[in-house]
Amino acid sequence: MHNSYSLSKQLDLVIFLAGVATQLLLIRNVSSLNLTNAYLHHKCLVNQGKYKPGSQYEKNLNSHIDLITNSTFRNGFGHMTTAMGSPNMVNIIFQCRGDSYQSKCRSCFAAGISGLRRRCPRNKGGIIWFDQCFVEITSIEVMEVNYDNNCYMHNPNKVTSDAKSFTKETMAFLEQLMLEANRKDNMEDGMMALYAAREMMVGTKKLYAMVQCTRDVFMFKTLCKECLERIINEFPKCCDGKQGGRVLGTSCNFRHTSHGEAPNSVNIVFQCRGDSYGSKCGSCYATAVAGLRKRCQRYKGAIIWYDQCFLKVSTINSPPTKMDYENTFPMHNPNNINGDTESFNQKTKDFLYELVLKADKPKADGTGLLYYAAGEKRLGKNTLYAMVQCTLDIFHCKVCLEWIIKELSKCCKAKQGARVLGTSCNVSLPKLALIIVLKQARSSASIYCITYYEKGAIRSLRTLSTPVEGLLIKLLILEYTTLAPPDAFFIYTLIL
Repeated sequence: MHNSYSLSKQLDLVIFLAGVATQLLLIRNVSSLNLTNAYLHHKCLVNQGKYKPGSQYEKNLNSHIDLITNSTFRNGFGHMTTAMGSPNMVNIIFQCRGDSYQSKCRSCFAAGISGLRRRCPRNKGGIIWFDQCFVEITSIEVMEVNYDNNCYMHNPNKVTSDAKSFTKETMAFLEQLMLEANRKDNMEDGMMALYAAREMMVGTKKLYAMVQCTRDVFMFKTLCKECLERIINEFPKCCDGKQGGRVLGTSCNFRHTSHGEAPNSVNIVFQCRGDSYGSKCGSCYATAVAGLRKRCQRYKGAIIWYDQCFLKVSTINSPPTKMDYENTFPMHNPNNINGDTESFNQKTKDFLYELVLKADKPKADGTGLLYYAAGEKRLGKNTLYAMVQCTLDIFHCKVCLEWIIKELSKCCKAKQGARVLGTSCNVSLPKLALIIVLKQARSSASIYCITYYEKGAIRSLRTLSTPVEGLLIKLLILEYTTLAPPDAFFIYTLIL
């Protein structure tokens, strides 16, 4: 049995032309104007015949589907082959759109399998395209660029400006991206990314474009360039002067669509802390929206951070591979720690790197990476709490966190608490756990209650039953802030 499996991204050529928009557009990156997963097209490969219920082919097919379903879908591409050269050979290729990965990619793959079973029942070969992915099942091993199964779609509306000029500028822009995608220094996870995405102005309109290549078909880099060149040359034939168009295929795809004047484009990024979800997350989002409207009235671009979330509104769309280091700033507690500061700094740094590795691991359910980790560590008589987190729309969480940890060492050495806030990743070191030494307490004292006051709000944090004579009691503030407000204080009540 021959098995091959890899995760990557397929060639997908996507162009977006911004047009007048009267509604709010929620855009996460250059290729996210349409976040639906609409069915587009399918093709049953009838010449490959059908399989019988309970056959070895069906068993191989179901086994492949299960293996792929249980993968991480981290990079949005998969290719699996088994029983090569036999009548029971099964070959599955799936490719998600460049901005659709992990849970979204998994969902689209499931929709593709379900769609093929419904539209091409028991066919050994079939292809189906959705807005966010395509799935191909075949009994033939594909080792070359496939142009035979391409199909064309376009928006019936034409651009209102000079169509010839628009087509010329669009093709020139795509050729630039084609070269960028094939650059040797364009790396992702130690391999050539075979991906590029940018935007440019065409008159008063904004043009969005993205190109990608699959890793299995394009093992030889010249094939990626050749496929892109061919599909770009198809652009004037199918979609000349159109506001939207696509060439769908299994080796390379093309997409072009028009959505709104550039000045009216809106990009919103919002994320809650990893342990803040449900009603807490919704409440923080509402607070953030109100906060931006109050503090940055009518500004097109603004960012606001709270302890449990951040919100960014912008007119600029950044691709998921680009991390935002410019909008990063540190905060720290003015108090220094007592004791060996060098040892404290080194142990803190080591602990943060441990959390980075945890954050970069797959979730238990296989729906993507954690992108969040938190923990505590004893440092002498103190306990250090730390948290690291990345936004879910970036590819290189580990790289971002490593950079931000270096920034933390510049601003906040030996501080009792610190944070580096950003829009791609952040690190938090809240105040060291408060250690209370109860001395000269009567041995009969068995219960204590701690109440936390913040700006008039009373929060009963913890009630414990324990002997207290000579005991170090640790207070864990569950809803901490890095810098406690001046009007925050604690009351400790001994019940003797």
